Amino acid sequence: MPKILKYQVKESDLVGDREWFLELTRQLHKSRAIAVGGILRQYRRELEEKNQTNN
Repeated sequence: MPKILKYQVKESDLVGDREWFLELTRQLHKSRAIAVGGILRQYRRELEEKNQTNN
């Protein structure tokens, strides 16, 4: 989890307040953070459009 968090918040936030870090970890437990770019972004957009059309 800490590896994912480093992309969500500043490093100084992660080490500055232990209780804040632990609470953030609890709140983000089992959440998914996905970022795509390039051709994957295009494929994802096409898939989402296809799924909307089928619904």
